[in-house]
Amino acid sequence: MYHQGDKGGSWYVILKGSVSLIIEGKGMVCTLHEGDEFGKLGVVNEAVRSSSVQVREENCYFLRIEREDFKRILLSVESTTVKFTEHGKDVLVLEKGPLGQYLIVKGTPEKMLSHLLESDIQTSSQEGQGKTRVGHRKVRGQYYGS
Repeated sequence: MYHQGDKGGSWYVILKGSVSLIIEGKGMVCTLHEGDEFGKLGVVNEAVRSSSVQVREENCYFLRIEREDFKRILLSVESTTVKFTEHGKDVLVLEKGPLGQYLIVKGTPEKMLSHLLESDIQTSSQEGQGKTRVGHRKVRGQYYGS
């Protein structure tokens, strides 16, 4: 697919098949399979390829993401993501949802609970036939128990 020292311009995700990563002087260092990715460093750092990648079988399929597309995706994610850090570690990550609300992506249990207790929350429940019934809107300070 590419050789060590080539200019890195694409990031790949293996959809079907497998590849070998080969480093000069070391030989094959690993095999990657469906769901694995490679080539990201060349895209992110605009660096040359640190290894060669060789397809191991016929009928391999890949998702190829070009540098410009990667940057556009990254900027889109960064503009909708809010990270709270303490001591250099992410303690709460929120992502803006389609209705403008911030959804919890990950975080420490304490920070997630704190965010929920300080936020306006709209409750809903699933009814038959895939319908969702919107319930009461809870606001800061109201009790969330049953």
